[in-house]
Amino acid sequence: MGRACSLLLVCALAWALGASAAPTHAAPAWSLAVWVCADGNLSAAGTRYVAGLERAALAMGWPMALQVDRGRLGCVRTAITAAGELSRERQDSAEMGSRDALAQFLAWAAQHAPSQRRALVIYGHGPGAEAGEMLAGDAIVIDDSSGDALTGAEVAGAVAEIGLALDLIVLDCCHGARAEIAWALRTSAGLLVASPVRALSAGLPWEAALSPDTPVPDGEHLAAALVGEAWARGQRYAGLRPPGLVTVADAVAGLAVAMRPQGSRGDAAVLSARAACTDWGPGRELCDVRQLCERLSAVGEGAVAVAARGAVAAIDASVLAGVGGGPTEDGGLLAWMPGGMSAGWPEDGRAGDGFAATSGWAELAERCQRRQQELLRRTLDTPRRGRDAA
Repeated sequence: MGRACSLLLVCALAWALGASAAPTHAAPAWSLAVWVCADGNLSAAGTRYVAGLERAALAMGWPMALQVDRGRLGCVRTAITAAGELSRERQDSAEMGSRDALAQFLAWAAQHAPSQRRALVIYGHGPGAEAGEMLAGDAIVIDDSSGDALTGAEVAGAVAEIGLALDLIVLDCCHGARAEIAWALRTSAGLLVASPVRALSAGLPWEAALSPDTPVPDGEHLAAALVGEAWARGQRYAGLRPPGLVTVADAVAGLAVAMRPQGSRGDAAVLSARAACTDWGPGRELCDVRQLCERLSAVGEGAVAVAARGAVAAIDASVLAGVGGGPTEDGGLLAWMPGGMSAGWPEDGRAGDGFAATSGWAELAERCQRRQQELLRRTLDTPRRGRDAA
């Protein structure tokens, strides 16, 4: 155990100090560390995704390190230098849902792909209808072979272990643009690109977004280019600034506090606002945080409207590019809030230190559910009252 930790530390220091050990101009502008969960039915699509990403990185002269799990075809690590030199290592284990496995890969990537800026790309199946309450948490991708989910907290732990924050994290998976994930990654990267909906297996159009004919992008330009190119092809992705979620959480907490004196009238206002929002997620269980706050600023009164407008402003500051490729009413930051009578709030919704529990979003969601249940009781009681009256 001690020897492994020492190796991780040495590799991390090599990644952190690599650019300073040589002249700045000698280090490539970007490197990509790519974690591909392509087991199950993503084997063929994952192979095409990796090939396209390799072509894009080679065209830009960016080194890249990949770990690709293709189920029965095995798990392989590949390093590609800026000059196109390639080396491969077959892995005995394919624990793609493991924090420790990701940390070991990142340390390996640090050694094989030094650069000035660094991006981590995660590709695979995100939680869907079969994953149930995982959408209420920070699960990012599911390792099909083991059924284990790689979570935002595990990614944050792996990044912290190598001692270096990333410039950009790209989550090429379904429902990756959730507040719980961005919250978990708030100290791991300055920028996050992810989809609020079911992502196509083809993934982001890297080759279209990266052009050697244009100046080397900084993090914000790269994130915006990916979101814009995706939108042009009918794919919905959002560009977010995870560190800004601290301000968003404070603003949403202020909104929850402003709602408390409203009692049942406040419950009705939240449900009314939620009913006017777009439904996201396979079971209508996800709500765009900005859209809900925008609606509450219209139906709320006094302090509630003021607090809701403050939350909208905080969200706008944390969104680089919404799902339309620019600032929109749908910012792309989603959180669990039931949209139908049958959808329930998870029992552990207030547990831990995630976004919902920390920001007061759980309090708003429970208001929404309480009003739903009240209306449902009234509906079910109506026939009985009619019979009693007769």
